Amino acid sequence: MSQRTIGILGCGWLGLPLAEHLNRKGYRVKGTTTSEHKLPLLRSAGAEPFQLRLHPKGPVGDIHAFLNHVEFLVIAVPPGLRSDPQKDHVAEIGSLLNSLQEAASLRKLIYISSTSVFPDREMTFDEASSPEPDSDSGRQLAEIEKLVTGLQQIRGTVLRFGGLFGGDRHPVKFLSGKQGLASPHAPVNLIDRQDCIGLITSLIESEKSVSVCHGVSPYHPEKSSYYGEIAARNGLLPPEFDQNDQRGGKRISSANTCDALQYRFLNEKLDWIMPENQKL
Repeated sequence: MSQRTIGILGCGWLGLPLAEHLNRKGYRVKGTTTSEHKLPLLRSAGAEPFQLRLHPKGPVGDIHAFLNHVEFLVIAVPPGLRSDPQKDHVAEIGSLLNSLQEAASLRKLIYISSTSVFPDREMTFDEASSPEPDSDSGRQLAEIEKLVTGLQQIRGTVLRFGGLFGGDRHPVKFLSGKQGLASPHAPVNLIDRQDCIGLITSLIESEKSVSVCHGVSPYHPEKSSYYGEIAARNGLLPPEFDQNDQRGGKRISSANTCDALQYRFLNEKLDWIMPENQKL
C-alpha cells in the first residue's frame, strides 16, 4: 500500500471527498481549508488539516508545513470570481506557484481548471484546442493554465472539468421551473463528482506526462431533453426552453484524456437521483 503524500489545496465540495477517497487507498493526505471551524471536518476525512488562504502577495498560513513531504499537489480552489469579479486570481495562483519552488519533495501538480476557457461556439474542443475565453473568469483561468504548464522543475497538469454535479448538487435544481431558457439544442458538457475523483486519481497514479486533460462525460444530449428527463425523474418542475432558439453550443471532448489514462467514466450517462433529504 502506497505511503506517498498527497496535498489537496482546497478541501471543499470536491476536495473533501477526494481526500476521503485517497485516504482509503492508503495515501497520506494533507488538506487545506480557509475556515478554522472546518479543520475537524478535514481530520475526520482522513486528512492532516491546515488553515491556508491564497493571497496575491503570497499564501496566508503555514504553506511550508503543508507542503512538507508532499509529492503530489492538487489545487482545487474555486476562483471565486462570481462573488468577487475584481479578484486577481492569477496573482493568487502565481504567488502560490512561486512558493512551490521551495518544496523539495513536490514532483507533480494538478490544477483544476474549467472548460470555460473555451467560447460558447458551435464546435468541438479537445485537449489540443487553444483556449479562446470570452469571459473574465475564463481569461484568468487561461492565464493560470499557462503558468502551470510552464513550470520547469514540477510536472504541471491542467485538468479542465465541465459542469459539475454529484451528491445534492445538479444544475437542474437551479433550472427547475424556469421559462424561456436559451439554446435548447445545445449539448450538455457535464461530469459526475465520482468521475472527477476518478480522473484525478488516475493522473496521480499514471507515470505518463500529460500537460492538459479534459474531464467531461462523452454523453452530450441536448439540454432540453436531458434536463427535462432529470427533472421528471426527481419530481421537479421541468425547465422550459425557447424552442424557437436554434443555436447550438460547444461540445467538449475528453477522448484523448481517456485514451492516455485508460480511463472509463463511471457515470457516463450522467444519471442523477436527488438525495432523500433534499426531496420536497
